[in-house]
Amino acid sequence: MIQATKTVNPLHFEDLEPKRFEDLVRQLIYDFRPWLALEATGRSGGDGGFDARGIEAVLPEAVDDLESDENEIAAEKPRVWLIQCKREKSITPARMKEHLEAIPTHEIENIDGLLFVAACDLSKTTRDTFHEWSILAGVSEHHVWGRGELEDLLFNPKNDHLLFAYFGLSLQIKKRSLRTSLRGRLAVKRQAIRHLCNIGARDMKPVLLRDASTESYPYSSGIPDFDKKPLWRAYFFLGHYHNGLKFLVREYFAYLADAEVGWDIEERIRRGQPYDNPWPIENNKELETTAQQFWNRLSDKNRATMEVIGLVPYEEVLAIDEAGDEYFHHPHIFVQFREPNGPFHGGRYTKLVTYNPSRQKHKFREEDRIKFFPETYPSELAGNLAD
Repeated sequence: MIQATKTVNPLHFEDLEPKRFEDLVRQLIYDFRPWLALEATGRSGGDGGFDARGIEAVLPEAVDDLESDENEIAAEKPRVWLIQCKREKSITPARMKEHLEAIPTHEIENIDGLLFVAACDLSKTTRDTFHEWSILAGVSEHHVWGRGELEDLLFNPKNDHLLFAYFGLSLQIKKRSLRTSLRGRLAVKRQAIRHLCNIGARDMKPVLLRDASTESYPYSSGIPDFDKKPLWRAYFFLGHYHNGLKFLVREYFAYLADAEVGWDIEERIRRGQPYDNPWPIENNKELETTAQQFWNRLSDKNRATMEVIGLVPYEEVLAIDEAGDEYFHHPHIFVQFREPNGPFHGGRYTKLVTYNPSRQKHKFREEDRIKFFPETYPSELAGNLAD
């Protein structure tokens, strides 16, 4: 299965129209202060330097002086904030100073806080320019946000609705989708354990892998090139791997040379098919008989098999019918068949195995292959395999 990156690409604030960017900033700062009002002044034109204006409620502080005048405490003047929004690809220190000096002096004299929000990344020097100018201008509280601060706010779960509304991305929807996908994989895994075999066990249970979308089953005669591009096929189920199910795709007679310096297989004979398969890939019976007799006479250390293993991830399994039907009495596993690997969306791998005296896997390389199995077997090998 293809693994996708788990990160999210940078958000393209520069693709928003200027007024939409101002709307986004205004909605992101609803929780920034206890506002009495948050006005979209920039939308009307002639904004006097404001893209948005915030009126912050000043909450009375707790006091210990029992003689304090409660009316005096409650009558503290609200604080006025100027919010500037700049949807630019970059802002240099000089450009930052230009933006700040464009704010009318009489407005600066009447504000208590300044929030400057940019759609781009801001250097330390640019940020320092902002803070130095604000201090000299007598602004008691001043904040500057760049791309990083905006993304932090948007990726906060409470702002997921804004992330979706402005960028079509929802981390909460993605999380729910991942949860649903995970539950589906675990359900298939539990069903496979119940009807096929336990984790860690090596089984050789006949199963039928079926394309869930085909309506031709069980009649293969009308499907062109069915042997090479089947829409269903019987395999031996081998067991579980970390992410799904393993199947024996095919098996060959194999030879492993002394000291494991060479190997060969008999490619003309495809083994590993369930005996009661109604749709078998036919072998040349005479060739199979003589090849097996030839293979049987090899010493234990040289006699091997080549196994091609196919992988089906749990999430690709649509259903498991443990009962089968009148054509194939073993479990049916429904998946989608897609090029180039048919049902094996997890890929395939190959093993060279000997049984001397127990099952052992061996490493092999294509460049070490030798010619061992003959094109034509000696005539004396034909006949009874029991000889």
